[in-house]
Amino acid sequence: MTEVAVEPKFGTVDQILSAPDVGVEEMTIPEWGCKIKVQGLTKRQQGDIRVESTRDGQPVPEIVTLLMFIEGVVEPKFERKHFGMLQEKASGVVDRVVQKITTLSGLTEEDQKRMMARFPG
Repeated sequence: MTEVAVEPKFGTVDQILSAPDVGVEEMTIPEWGCKIKVQGLTKRQQGDIRVESTRDGQPVPEIVTLLMFIEGVVEPKFERKHFGMLQEKASGVVDRVVQKITTLSGLTEEDQKRMMARFPG
């Protein structure tokens, strides 16, 4: 018996707005000897980070990265007051966490490469 593909119907506003589309995942961080829970960013969080990280009309990559970390790590919950202390953590570990947050936000690997190309160094 051949299955017939059913074409999806147009969604409703309520259906779209209530859909759980922000990914959540646990990550083990061997360097810290623990695991953390991270989630993708919402469009509102992305916009807030863009505004907060802009200096002289340009986003500052280091600020973007740490704000993404603070917003995307949900367990344990970091706060803005931890910003300076996070600057002292290993960049590779923080970047690995931010990359996972970016993936959970729905950006493809190609999107991430394009985004990182805008932030040299």
